[in-house]
Amino acid sequence: MKVFSKREKPKESIALTAFVVTLNVILNAANTYLPFIGYFFVLFLPLVSTIYVLSTKLKYYPIYFIASMALAILTTPLNFSNTLLYLLPSLISGLVYAACVNGKIDAQLSYFYCVIVMFLTEILVIPLLNFVYSTDTIENILTIFAINDLENVHIFIYAVIYLVNALKEYFVYLVTKDELEKFSYKMEETQCCSVHLLVMTLVLSLMTLTFGFIKLYDFAFLFMAITFISSILIMYKLLRLHKIYINLLVALAFILSWFSYVIHAQFHEEYTFSLIVLSIFPILLVIISVIKYINQLISLRVAGEEKTQ
Repeated sequence: MKVFSKREKPKESIALTAFVVTLNVILNAANTYLPFIGYFFVLFLPLVSTIYVLSTKLKYYPIYFIASMALAILTTPLNFSNTLLYLLPSLISGLVYAACVNGKIDAQLSYFYCVIVMFLTEILVIPLLNFVYSTDTIENILTIFAINDLENVHIFIYAVIYLVNALKEYFVYLVTKDELEKFSYKMEETQCCSVHLLVMTLVLSLMTLTFGFIKLYDFAFLFMAITFISSILIMYKLLRLHKIYINLLVALAFILSWFSYVIHAQFHEEYTFSLIVLSIFPILLVIISVIKYINQLISLRVAGEEKTQ
């Protein structure tokens, strides 16, 4: 059975909508009534939404969205916080991912956008939940996993939430990337890293160091988590070039970043900022990518001059 198959006819689209809505409700209920194991089922929510949006026409999405949210809330009437915190971001990220695929945006950049959107949706929902239930949602999450008493855990919590969203969206990417071509879609794979991603990585890395310097560590580690994901995407692009000098530069960047962390940790008792020093690594990756761009432009210019001669 194919993971994807296009539903063009109204009957097929309605049947798929009913099935996927039911699946969303079941996964959401499992997450609500199975407090610890249920978090595993949350991983599938973005995948379900992405497959649905790619399988049907966009005009059916409002029906799918409203039905999923309404039935999920009705099946968890005493506490629909998980519906807002996990199902809502998944529904939105599925639409964003499908839009990126249809817009022929680079695969890695599409993934990066979807993680950001899912994370921002969750963060915007948290104050609403705190107001409605007169509770501390972050503290509740820490209590469920029995880590609320760990030292300095609160300064890492937003970074952890972002990385969990990155994991969920990566699961979507792994499942969809090979199946999309069978489905008449094609994920764009550019040879070089997106300039947009490079600029965002550089800006966020500098913001990480800035917030770390003024000791706003919760923001610093959040931006560090974002640049950690973008660094992996940039490094993936660089290593795929199979250029020896590029590989050596990446290895050198990692070594320099690690030594910076070790040296800083040796002379300063505050380990938190020492970790933030590792943000030098994504900055160095951006520099290496710029060097690659310059070499590529020089090569193209030389080739153009040779043709004119």
